[in-house]
Amino acid sequence: MPNKIDELFSPEQMRQRWQRAPKPAGGSAAVKGEGPSALELFERLKTLVSGRFSGDEAVVVNRMLEELHLHLCRVFPKDSKTEPRAEDIAALHETLNRIEDLLDAYEIDRPNGKGR
Repeated sequence: MPNKIDELFSPEQMRQRWQRAPKPAGGSAAVKGEGPSALELFERLKTLVSGRFSGDEAVVVNRMLEELHLHLCRVFPKDSKTEPRAEDIAALHETLNRIEDLLDAYEIDRPNGKGR
């Protein structure tokens, strides 16, 4: 799962997707060649995680996902043409790394997880 997180939230790819022109109202939701936005990728991640964790694990992961969402909104604002601040990008990377480490730890701790 951590590789999927890196893939989904590669800042370079998300920035390219986020900065594309908005889809016209009433247009097709899936225009050929366009990828999902950062928030769409975030929703996909939330779905993956919610189906995988429960109880205390889910509480911790959901709190970290809330933090991730805040950083994504700062780095990829919907209406801004300005470049994101370096500290916001660094905070986004740090949060992604912490989530990746946490998910790795949860996976290793499972009886059928990797490493066992």
